Amino acid sequence: MVGQDEFWSLAQDLLGDEQAQAPPQEQVPSEQVAYEEQPVQVEATAQRASIGSPGLIVGVVLVGILLLSSLIAVVIWNFSDYDPNDLDGDGVANGLDDCFDGFDEWTSVESLDHDRDGCHDGEEDDDDDNDTVPDDADACPTGGIDWLPTAETDNDADGCHDVMEDTDDDNDNVSDELDAFPLDASEWKDMDGDGVGDNGDAFPEDPSEQLDTDGDGWGDNSDVFPWNGAEWADEDGDGLGDNTDPDDDNDGTLDEDDLHLGKDIGVRIRFERFTLFDAVDWLTDRGDMYFCYSVYNQSDICHHGNGALTVTVGEPEFVGVNASINLDESLRYHWIELSVFDQDPLIDDDVDIHPDEGALRYAVVYDSLALEQNLSFVANGSGDGDAGSLEFSLEPLDYLGMTSFNLYWQFSGEYHSIQIDTTYADYLMYRNMNHAIDWTNAVTYADIIPQYAAFSTPNDVTVMATADKLRADAISKGYTSDIDILRYIYAFVGQIQYAYDLDTTNFSEYPKYPLEMLYDRSGDCEDSSALFISLVEYLGYDAGLMLGMVKATEDDEWGGHAWPVVALDNHEGWSINGVGAKANLTYYFVESTAYYEGSSDIGVNPWYEITDEAFYDVEE
Repeated sequence: MVGQDEFWSLAQDLLGDEQAQAPPQEQVPSEQVAYEEQPVQVEATAQRASIGSPGLIVGVVLVGILLLSSLIAVVIWNFSDYDPNDLDGDGVANGLDDCFDGFDEWTSVESLDHDRDGCHDGEEDDDDDNDTVPDDADACPTGGIDWLPTAETDNDADGCHDVMEDTDDDNDNVSDELDAFPLDASEWKDMDGDGVGDNGDAFPEDPSEQLDTDGDGWGDNSDVFPWNGAEWADEDGDGLGDNTDPDDDNDGTLDEDDLHLGKDIGVRIRFERFTLFDAVDWLTDRGDMYFCYSVYNQSDICHHGNGALTVTVGEPEFVGVNASINLDESLRYHWIELSVFDQDPLIDDDVDIHPDEGALRYAVVYDSLALEQNLSFVANGSGDGDAGSLEFSLEPLDYLGMTSFNLYWQFSGEYHSIQIDTTYADYLMYRNMNHAIDWTNAVTYADIIPQYAAFSTPNDVTVMATADKLRADAISKGYTSDIDILRYIYAFVGQIQYAYDLDTTNFSEYPKYPLEMLYDRSGDCEDSSALFISLVEYLGYDAGLMLGMVKATEDDEWGGHAWPVVALDNHEGWSINGVGAKANLTYYFVESTAYYEGSSDIGVNPWYEITDEAFYDVEE
């Protein structure tokens, strides 16, 4: 135990303590206490060792050796190029060096290590700017650093930052400043400025077209049949391509005979001003004028307006009557004849408006193919009879392109107008329907009246819109009662010009649908009946159609006629009772072919006699 005592004595001297802590108690070997209940402790006493003891000398020597070796290592290290923190000696610490044990005969500078990643650009770095694009695929191998290429920063993935260094972002060999599509390698020019590059634009000089799916030379935007290379146009909108359609504009004239392909030509006659030169009636200098026209020497179509235009000799009066005519497409020159009449109780007088003697009517030839021609006229009478002067003009029409038009009428001393909005396609839809009346096995009007009633269309879009406008217009002018609204609509229908079927359709019997009458601005008795019935039925009134034989005077011949009737309470006039469930309703006469201010009214029957009449209740 002497060795331990010497060690603790030395430790105490070195620490300068008064007394060193006793050593740990020594444990008695286990075999000695196997059968003993009490532990045995042995105390030991530390004693100081002398300075010259062998253990101290050995310790001092070892410490000295350690200090000396460390000093030698430092000296050697200072005089050596070796640095354990920079194994390849390139000046980049191992922790920052991507090639810390790589090429070792160099120092990292920008010219040799562009991205300063510790890898020699020429010897070991295959991505000199550290943009993840290998140098052999990088158009800017020593370009900007501290960025990563994405679709937004490097559109063409060439390793050049689009904003900082790339002057051709899509790599199409056209600089960005000259490239209309700097991010699209397939496009760089847009001649028509439509946003589609010329390489992908089937019509590079047409900004309205880009594609031609069927390759027929017509752009898809204007090609009515973009998937059919044999068709591209449908002038009449009937779904049949013009190359196949024998009547492209559906005007009733085959293309081979049509001088006006792509049009449905017409003309509007504007009766503008009239001056009466001579007295036309005894004891007065006033006259009641109405105006007529005929085309191709057919029957006169007359405009009575609200009855007649009252004029005074020598005083010009504004007429304001218009007439629209659908012309023959197979003809270039169209004979149009105008006439003026003074309305009298028994026989109406012709008014001379022709400058030559022996002629009363004034005729013009309208050239429907001429681009320029005089269309304003003054017809001055020569004095062959009661003379006057009519100022009028012609206006070319194309029914094919007509989508809106105006109608004018007079009611309660005021002039009224309405704009009709529709489409030519709707007009053609009705015109292409069957208009024939089957008289087979028919004996009375009751046998065929359902066929005529079928031409009423209360639910047609244009009819409904027109009815709504008429009712709103009537109410806004103070005509708010049912009878006044019906009178207002009656005046509107009754002042649309009367025209025989043969004069406007080339058919002796051609019942028109209401839209046809509105579009043509003319029709006969069954046409105006269908229009009036359709308008009032849509507005909720109960109307019916009647057919019968009529004559104007006792000596007149009987003729077939159609007229509408409308149910009213507490009214007077010519009427008929309903049938079946509506037998308690009273339907009043409406002479829809004409309305004369001051004499026409619902319930007024202008005919001398009616016979063989038939009634049909038209439901909405």
